[in-house]
Amino acid sequence: MSSSLAEVTRQHILETLHRCGGNRTWAARELGLSLRGLRLKLKQYAGDDGLDFSHIVDGSFDRFNILPWPIAVLDFAGHIVSTNAAWERTAAAGGLNRPSCRLNYFSECDAAAARGCVDAERIARGLRSIVNDEQEEYGHIYDCPFGGKFHWFQVEAVSSRARGVVVVHTNLNLLEHDPETDLPNDRLFQAQAKYNLAEAAANGWSSSLCVVTLTGTERAASIFGSETVSCAVHEVARRLRMFTGNHHFLARTGLTEFAVLHCSRSGDPPRPQRPFLKIILALREPIVVGLHSTGISARVGISSYPSDGNDYAGLISAARKNEVIIEPLKHPNRCTSH
Repeated sequence: MSSSLAEVTRQHILETLHRCGGNRTWAARELGLSLRGLRLKLKQYAGDDGLDFSHIVDGSFDRFNILPWPIAVLDFAGHIVSTNAAWERTAAAGGLNRPSCRLNYFSECDAAAARGCVDAERIARGLRSIVNDEQEEYGHIYDCPFGGKFHWFQVEAVSSRARGVVVVHTNLNLLEHDPETDLPNDRLFQAQAKYNLAEAAANGWSSSLCVVTLTGTERAASIFGSETVSCAVHEVARRLRMFTGNHHFLARTGLTEFAVLHCSRSGDPPRPQRPFLKIILALREPIVVGLHSTGISARVGISSYPSDGNDYAGLISAARKNEVIIEPLKHPNRCTSH
């Protein structure tokens, strides 16, 4: 009778753990056990008959491929034993040309920490604390520039039954976007600009920054209403998107301000206006909303690294000081309307 009860209890615990997606915290809560009590039970079951919980992870891991977040499973030694498609795509974008499953996550973090990366040291320490049963979950936000772009990521890790650790990386850049235009916001633009300037300084490249400020918005709002100004902002964002390419980084940096960053990857900078010439020409068209010419125009200021400044603060200040009004064409060939 006692062995039958133990078997029923064992089955109930494993089924609950499976239903909770392997999260011991949730499973312990549902079972009415402490985390320590649940860990001891799982270790007992694993030791009784060599039970391997890997089938619970491996059998369902294929569905992780439809998820947009990079996910990996580590064993207790830190080796990557499983990854989803998003993980491999992100790794390839970061320049990793071999399968991730040949890597040891702890060793990679330790190597980065030895190069002075404080985030890598903290992440390795957090993951090891899960392996050592010191905590059930761990999370950390860190900088991760790759592919010429600055990124903020959040790493989250949870214990995966008796198998190891599930690690999920979430790209937080999507949170750093202007909700009205869906362009990167000022915080992300500053981070990208500082990263680009550091790369330019290290490689002897040049870089340029363009600030676009809308004028006449208050008058337009008083005559046509605030919705007209909002439509005008969308129209300017559309034009800027149309005439910025892979070497540009476009953002909305203020209520009526946009900024564009350009990195030439060359030590011989062109004339400062050249990377933004198409933008300037696009802004010469009158901003028309419905049947009304809004009277909203733009000021454009441009600065270049290193001639106008060696850091972001210097460049943005120089660009704003250099602003000139872009006079709308009196007889444009075409107008864009909403």
